[in-house]
Amino acid sequence: MRYWFGGGVPDFVIAAGQQVEREDGGVGYLSLLSPDVPLWAHDAQTGERVTDLLDSRSEPVSEILSGPYGELTRFRGPDEVRQLLIGQALPDSDPGDEDAQDEGPPRFSLLTTEVELTGAGSAEHLTVQVMVK
Repeated sequence: MRYWFGGGVPDFVIAAGQQVEREDGGVGYLSLLSPDVPLWAHDAQTGERVTDLLDSRSEPVSEILSGPYGELTRFRGPDEVRQLLIGQALPDSDPGDEDAQDEGPPRFSLLTTEVELTGAGSAEHLTVQVMVK
């Protein structure tokens, strides 16, 4: 079974914006939503790039593109995979160049938005979105 990833309330691509001074005298950065950013998925254990993905229409894709407002669009990972690492795609790099992949931008853990419920001889799937207050 291919599990869903992305498409949840906290799933956005964010970049650091302008540096600002906080009320306590420290500094911080404004957050910028980043639309149309190509993203690569990686195996959570090995770090190897994963290209066996399906978009929200079940079309095969090798990378995910953030939506027009910076949202991480829904996609399905490889069979039985419940956790992936996701990060910005490396521009102009050979997908087979493992050294370039290791030196790339940071990757973040992404868990499936589906939870498997098992009971008396049956299995059902429930899509869960978590909201943090």
